[in-house]
Amino acid sequence: EDKERESRSFSLNHCKDGATEGEMMRILMISPSPPMPIGPALRAYCIAQALARQHEVDIICGDCDTILGSILRADAVRERVERGCPGVRQLWLVPFSRAAGWARLAVGWVRGTPMRVAFCNTRIFAKEFRRRLSEARYDLVWVNLGRMEPFARGCGIPTVVDLFDSMSLRHATLAEVDPSRLKRLIHRIESRREAEHEAHLSRTAYHLVVSAASDANHLIRNGAVPSRVTVLPNVIEWEELEKSPEDPSLESTVLFSGNMGYFPNQDALRFFHKQILPLIFRENPQVSFAVVGSKPPAWARRHGRSLPRPSPQPAGCHYRPAPYDSALQPPWSALTEPG
Repeated sequence: EDKERESRSFSLNHCKDGATEGEMMRILMISPSPPMPIGPALRAYCIAQALARQHEVDIICGDCDTILGSILRADAVRERVERGCPGVRQLWLVPFSRAAGWARLAVGWVRGTPMRVAFCNTRIFAKEFRRRLSEARYDLVWVNLGRMEPFARGCGIPTVVDLFDSMSLRHATLAEVDPSRLKRLIHRIESRREAEHEAHLSRTAYHLVVSAASDANHLIRNGAVPSRVTVLPNVIEWEELEKSPEDPSLESTVLFSGNMGYFPNQDALRFFHKQILPLIFRENPQVSFAVVGSKPPAWARRHGRSLPRPSPQPAGCHYRPAPYDSALQPPWSALTEPG
């Protein structure tokens, strides 16, 4: 275990032959959506921010926001990235058509291509990627999410693929727990197809990055070289949270925040509710508990109740949590969804 843990220590210099410690690199990041401080795009945002501190970073990304499902204005995206990632040199946004994406997904489904890969496989993005490689020399390509990996194939440049999750493991898990028989079937099919894609990634010289040890172990069991798999946990921006103005009404309040349509977050919420929250209430019965996140499942909604918006609205919370009453309900004070 110690050897395996040591092999996963990660430095960008390991990805570039002959690089020395502290050497500045020119990095091209590609992503299906802009690196923004929101939802799944937050990880790419934090990585771009970290890379830009020591290296020259250019970004090619689609113009579709993963949370709002909207097409973003290029000037607004550039302004936000420049403000949060001042070291990023250039940002190119590639137009993205959802209708075309769904058409590609349908064709890819028939051909056996993983749905996410087929959905993002646009010729416009591939053309933009090749153009940028022809115009500048890059030391490293950073691929945000495995669905974007086909664009980097054969580019001849050391490549890091940030999978975030092992999609084959995620689909396999959903195939066991999804209440819909049809969805379970789809997840089983997608799990096999994603496993084939991940096997391809493992056979290449890519360096793979995931967010949890369970995903890394899954990839290694299926043939990935341990020294080419790194666990990079998601970032919590404590400094930004500490800048939020204090609100006395949130005294003794526990917030559980995340995309509640995402199964791992639902699973974590179940665990927290069953195993952790009772311990907290033993110490302080006056604690309020609030879940803040989009797309909460029906079983979570049944435990919570919507409350009127306070005025002024507390920073980071869209509804005011209610006092906990252990005699009347489970330890859920409110279930809130950002408006």
